[in-house]
Amino acid sequence: KEEVKNYKKYIIDCLPGEKHNETLKLLSRRALDRGQDLQTARVLFVAGLGIGSKRNLQTMIDLANSLGIGWGVSRPLVDIGWAEQSRQIGQTGQIVSPDLLISFGVSGAIQHLAGISKSKAIIAINHDETAPIFNSASLGVVADCSEVLKSWFRNKNIMKK
Repeated sequence: KEEVKNYKKYIIDCLPGEKHNETLKLLSRRALDRGQDLQTARVLFVAGLGIGSKRNLQTMIDLANSLGIGWGVSRPLVDIGWAEQSRQIGQTGQIVSPDLLISFGVSGAIQHLAGISKSKAIIAINHDETAPIFNSASLGVVADCSEVLKSWFRNKNIMKK
């Protein structure tokens, strides 16, 4: 039996059957999107491919949700299926204008920068010191963003204050 965590809604596609006890096949499932609306969030976390793993992305999402912060992703994470297109920020996604945007592993492709250029302040965390995101950032941190996330997650109760 498959254990399902963090899923509160199932999407079931089936044809109506003649019998009520027919077996249904689960074709897909997705978590309810509880994150803040990207357009109205005052603070946003944004993940890029440099976040490293789906688990690190989930840590960022959990941290954002626990702090009441919005979250989004760059296009590569949508392309590989780690996030829904509704969470994509950039020229082919949503244009955002938060007071503070903190990016984790975002390289800073021009299409993504078009979606975040209205942000009042940008803090970029990336292990690649040559990443273009640093040219648009108010503050740049050259570090492994997964380690930063883990530290922040451990200290999230302090951050809420």
